Amino acid sequence: MFSNANRFSLAPPRFFLLAAALLAVTAGLAPAARAQMEVARPVITVEPEALDFGVMEQREAKTAEVTLRNIGGAVLKLRDIETDCGCTVPEVEDRELGPGEATILKVTFNSKVFQGPQIKFIHIYCNDPERPVIEFPVKADVHVPLFVDPPKKRLGF
Repeated sequence: MFSNANRFSLAPPRFFLLAAALLAVTAGLAPAARAQMEVARPVITVEPEALDFGVMEQREAKTAEVTLRNIGGAVLKLRDIETDCGCTVPEVEDRELGPGEATILKVTFNSKVFQGPQIKFIHIYCNDPERPVIEFPVKADVHVPLFVDPPKKRLGF
């Protein structure tokens, strides 16, 4: 009787040894290649992560500094920095940061005629592939003085 068992035999053991060795080498290189790719990109950090100017009087302006740092392995480019209100003015010293470099972002908030709790955002656009846009919050609680007209004096004759 004719048997099909020989036609569908398993591959020789040498094939399995070669495949296992190739898999082991590939698995060993994957973490190193991944780490090298991660280091070769810009990575932005912002310190502090938000600004809180606390209680401010109406029409008062305050300024604070924020550190923008590149902790990646490639040049970080700050493409644009915008605000959602003219009351918040950002000024950056450097727009390109090499690996390990940092720059200062000066933020001035003018309380103008606002009153009560305020939150404004600074939008930082950069070439960090993980965080291409950062929405940086700026907070303040604007105090409005209470004015009372003095009572009219009655003059009695």
